[in-house]
Amino acid sequence: MAEYRKLAKRADQRLVRIERLAENEDFKAIKQYAYKKAVKDITHWDGSRQKPRFNTAPPKGKTAQASYMMLQAKVNDIKSFLESPTSTKMGVTKVYRRRAEAYNKQFGTNYTWQGIKQVTDSALFEKLESKMDRYIVLQVLGVIDEHKDEVEKRLAGKKENGQTIHIEVEDEVVGYEVEKVLRYYGKDLRKLLKSGVDMNILGK
Repeated sequence: MAEYRKLAKRADQRLVRIERLAENEDFKAIKQYAYKKAVKDITHWDGSRQKPRFNTAPPKGKTAQASYMMLQAKVNDIKSFLESPTSTKMGVTKVYRRRAEAYNKQFGTNYTWQGIKQVTDSALFEKLESKMDRYIVLQVLGVIDEHKDEVEKRLAGKKENGQTIHIEVEDEVVGYEVEKVLRYYGKDLRKLLKSGVDMNILGK
């Protein structure tokens, strides 16, 4: 019980720091990592989603042995959070920097970790990456960035000569994916465009 209280208090302090850090533009997506899993674990132990904290009443089973095993399981969840690299500002920064280094090495670019983060943390990027190769995603976003004015008009429902505005793309595969993004991911694309982020990673 003493270990539980000690670790829970430490974890809760870290949760608070993450919540505060999420108010910073550079770290607004920090809750998508270790924090997100912690919230899931806390909810499992009957915690609050509004103000997720580990340091609550210890779990109780029907027997003393069951209670002990449940408490140990919760302690393991707490340790998992505390040991996660993305549960601290320094850890998250390292993850972002490694990601930027990997992109720059693979694509011959010179992006900062903040620049990579803005694109890869977006809801649109996450959805597209689950459906197509990462390189194709970057090409699609690059095309959209290059034709931003036309894209914004298309999303606003404007037409040219009574026809839907078409984005010209040399690569047929990329062009097909660009069209799908414009048709089915308009809401997420508008949000990304509104943020003003530079999506043309491959053009760097």
